[in-house]
Amino acid sequence: MPPATQTAQAIEADPVAAYAAHHTPESADGLRRKVPEHMQAGMVRYILLGIIPGSFLSAVLEGDLFNAVRRADDANRAALHDYAIFLFNYAPGGCFGSEDRLRAWSHDGGLIGILEGRAA
Repeated sequence: MPPATQTAQAIEADPVAAYAAHHTPESADGLRRKVPEHMQAGMVRYILLGIIPGSFLSAVLEGDLFNAVRRADDANRAALHDYAIFLFNYAPGGCFGSEDRLRAWSHDGGLIGILEGRAA
């Protein structure tokens, strides 16, 4: 099984553990505390594999507050401040902040793609 497939399966099984395995335990704890449980897998798929998430999470990652609020369900609307804390403190800096950064992160294959590219 290809490593990306194994990682995707690990993310679906336990996104917090998958994030800890590829980033840091502290960052995984930040994910657990700051990102609503129903959004954790999408966030980790994006950060680790570069898979672009749905419209709400994309708006959050792009820093597009108006579209994030417009697209949020009640739980996500209440968590917008926590998303900002998570991204600023527990996510790789290059993965958020603008649409260009979102697209570049995805193009590079996320954190795993970037690390594999450096190792090659």
